[in-house]
Amino acid sequence: MSGDSFRSIEVVDFAARAGRLLSVCFTAIGVGTMLSLCAGCGGGGDQASHGPTITIVGLKPGDSEVHGTARGIDPTTAKVVLYAKTDQWYVQPFTDAPFTTIAADGSWHNSTHPWTHLVALLVDATYQPVNTSVRHPASAAGILAWDEFPVRTGERTVRFADRTWIVKSGDLAGPGPNYFSDSPESVSVDATGLHLTIRQSGDRWLTSEVFLPGSLGFGTYRFTVASPLDHLDANTVFAGFVYESASREIDIEFSPFLAQPQNAQYVVQPFTVAGNIVRFDMADAAMTTHEFEWRADHIAFRSWIGADDPTTTTPIFSWTYTGSNIPPPGGGAMHFNLWLFGGKAPVSGSGTRIDITDFRFTP
Repeated sequence: MSGDSFRSIEVVDFAARAGRLLSVCFTAIGVGTMLSLCAGCGGGGDQASHGPTITIVGLKPGDSEVHGTARGIDPTTAKVVLYAKTDQWYVQPFTDAPFTTIAADGSWHNSTHPWTHLVALLVDATYQPVNTSVRHPASAAGILAWDEFPVRTGERTVRFADRTWIVKSGDLAGPGPNYFSDSPESVSVDATGLHLTIRQSGDRWLTSEVFLPGSLGFGTYRFTVASPLDHLDANTVFAGFVYESASREIDIEFSPFLAQPQNAQYVVQPFTVAGNIVRFDMADAAMTTHEFEWRADHIAFRSWIGADDPTTTTPIFSWTYTGSNIPPPGGGAMHFNLWLFGGKAPVSGSGTRIDITDFRFTP
């Protein structure tokens, strides 16, 4: 994230990627439920015949040793990668030793540091471990299957722009840290679009975020906002962005604090690399549209007034990035969030609402 690299995304679903359909299969195993992703799941027969699976076996809260099995793979090429979650996800047991070897009989085990949730990924040779991540580890590329303990359910979703979005919920979560609320008072959808808010509840300021459950990959991401973005509260940030990790992220952000002395910015993370960020002044307009075209060799950003095609409207700003930090496809999902920098209360003492009227993706 530009200016302050914190995002907290907990993705439970793993979607189709790289042109193949992955189905989520659920099988009861001991104390938990095994979640495995396998190509063409369904029908009868032994589960191993459906493709790679991984199972965490006999894990209990507080355990420092993790055991499991892997099936339907070549143990000489596939590996296990463990992630433990506290404030965010951390690779286990050490950042310089992220891979757990699978024995010839498919068994595996390793140690872990303290955790509230633990994920075991079954990965191929293309998988690249990330030392820490605010996003659920199972949303990356190169994963054959995964299992999690304990299994989480019940996220709220909303339907907007013909897509299902997960609504984030978390106390003192990044960015910020903030109190992200999934209440309908915080995030709602009606005939006019998606509405994100910052609102006060008791002594807390509640912020909001939504995200797609999987990556759309290379293409053009466009969204229209029917709220003025040129005079947000000094502590407020609104963003539309694709995120996989702190070093694989594409941002369009609006904030008097992050973008000072301007109030808007385009960013390709990490923002600390020279040439990865450009700032500009937002137009004084009630409706604006913003997009980035994400390709293997460039990311082209632009913003304009109104909701029509940019060739017939007033341009605000544009920038094309061709540097070395273009994220690869397959891991980054689209997000919108409205949050408070550092978790600080709005300087104005008042809440904020942003109305997003449209989102479009073109491959």
